[in-house]
Amino acid sequence: MRTKNFFRTIVAAALCAVISTSANAQALTTAHAATVDKLGANDAIDYVTIGAEVPYQITSSLPIWDLIQQGALVTSVYNWSIGAGPTIYDHTGAAPLVGITSKGTEVAIPAGFFNDTVISIKFPATGAQTLSVSERSVSNIAAVLGCDGATVTQNIFVTKRPTVDFNEVSPTVGGCSVDGSPFNIPITLSGSNNPQVTYGIQYTNLTGTSSPTVAAGTVIADAGFVAPTGWSAFSVDNVATHVAIPFTPTAAAYGKYVVTVTAVTDRISRKSLDIAVGGVSQDLGDVNTINVGVTTLTIWALPTPATQNIKHVTNLAW
Repeated sequence: MRTKNFFRTIVAAALCAVISTSANAQALTTAHAATVDKLGANDAIDYVTIGAEVPYQITSSLPIWDLIQQGALVTSVYNWSIGAGPTIYDHTGAAPLVGITSKGTEVAIPAGFFNDTVISIKFPATGAQTLSVSERSVSNIAAVLGCDGATVTQNIFVTKRPTVDFNEVSPTVGGCSVDGSPFNIPITLSGSNNPQVTYGIQYTNLTGTSSPTVAAGTVIADAGFVAPTGWSAFSVDNVATHVAIPFTPTAAAYGKYVVTVTAVTDRISRKSLDIAVGGVSQDLGDVNTINVGVTTLTIWALPTPATQNIKHVTNLAW
């Protein structure tokens, strides 16, 4: 009997997965897939970045799937809702949810219920939001109605985008004795913890030949920054903080080093935004996720003059 019940549970779970993805077309699309950040059932707060389009999912319990398997119920419907501002889309992320009023043997399902167990929400503004959902089972038995489940909620906080800027008065710095000694590139960051800055450094020598000292696309994580300590404990929407990217020009490699910042992300934006090359989000009309006052910083490494010997010049008139 135990073996039979175990097998029955496995079959029901498998049927749950099949029906969820095929009968209701509720599969995630890769264009809007996001990494879940410690979000379990009713976690206190889910942090996302402004401009993000984030999928959320709910599943029915095993007793409901047991009755679906027997034909007594059809797949449930769900009452998704959120406050003013965000828009709830279906599992494709392309179209708003479409309500359903008839299913199974029920022809009077209350307004506000949807088929989708996977939805996608776009967040156009910062601040706190509360996502709520309740499940309603749907009867497939004439003259018998389904049941309304309790409403569950998920608190969501929409944060600002991370920012980066060069912490220099002028976009051109440097001078003598720059080569061979640390010249940490000063930047200012804001955002949540674990920030990453993508940058490149192009070196041009005294003859005008250029080559990448640091190839574009190099990422410096929080452990790579010079100060401050405790960066991994950075709070959400932290104010701008001065740090530096460690850099030491090669000894006797004179010329200029052009530092270009191409993107900045933090833990929250990496999990909730569709980050693309150059830090451009594919959501909300390609809103730029990088906020840079000056995109490049030029560091000049000038050679110290080697004063030559004094020479007597022959007076040709004598």
